[in-house]
Amino acid sequence: MHISIGGENSFIGCGYHNPDKETLKNIRDAIDYDGKSLQDILENKPFKDFFGGLSNFTEPLKTSPKGYDRDHLFVAYLRYKNYTVSRNLTHKEFIDDSFLVVVGKAYELSTPFRDYLKKANSI
Repeated sequence: MHISIGGENSFIGCGYHNPDKETLKNIRDAIDYDGKSLQDILENKPFKDFFGGLSNFTEPLKTSPKGYDRDHLFVAYLRYKNYTVSRNLTHKEFIDDSFLVVVGKAYELSTPFRDYLKKANSI
């Protein structure tokens, strides 16, 4: 988990931002093999309500990455360069007693996503 405190730019998130080539390939290989599991995680209603989905810190590739079928069922996920989820935090959330609740919820809801990425990089 990562918490960034910066006034209006505060957020909580996790995942791989600018992963190295090997890590990126491992994640894409996991999606190629079992993209349905990632889709299920990202489409889970509580997860989606909290994080919204994969973060777009950089523009995804315009087509499938080299070595992956452009008609792949999960090509939209394969095109990402970063695999992160995040949620903006308000100033009120930092000063309110609920801050630890928000952090706990982020940790709990992101566990399947983090586990998916961890498994992708341990194969």
